[in-house]
Amino acid sequence: MNTGQRHRPPQDLEWLLQAILGSPDASPIAFERWTEATCFDELPPSHFRFLGELGRVLDHVAPSWPHRARVKGIEKYVWTNNIHILNTTLPAVDALIAADLPFALLKGCGVIAAEGDAIRRRFTRDMDVLVAPGDIERATTLLLDGGWRPVTGRVPGAIRSQPFDRPSG
Repeated sequence: MNTGQRHRPPQDLEWLLQAILGSPDASPIAFERWTEATCFDELPPSHFRFLGELGRVLDHVAPSWPHRARVKGIEKYVWTNNIHILNTTLPAVDALIAADLPFALLKGCGVIAAEGDAIRRRFTRDMDVLVAPGDIERATTLLLDGGWRPVTGRVPGAIRSQPFDRPSG
């Protein structure tokens, strides 16, 4: 295997990324290649997760594409989903801030925190919070006191992270 190719996405996904991130001249060409190589109704998750981002550039790359309305609908779904995730998780963020406990938001919510307009484009399923190893116990206590519970039944340790959720109702 050519080590220079090891971390490249599959060609069809690369075309989608080029359509989203490429120059104004190159994006429509990459988009056309992507549509020729894929079936919209059978997109793999690795492509589907970028449809919110595609919605942002779609009017430039292919304003009359037959699936435009569907992508715009997915873009709205991404926004709605992210609002739900944020409404659910922001009380935990507020608790960390109130306790003056330093943390970082990672992945999707980190992108949204840095660039507010990304809430319409960057699909997220959860909020990933990073705290320093010395703050894990304090952060865990804040979450437990706030009604959160570890999904696996185990609290985080010095090395392993744990997912938390907040039972509804």
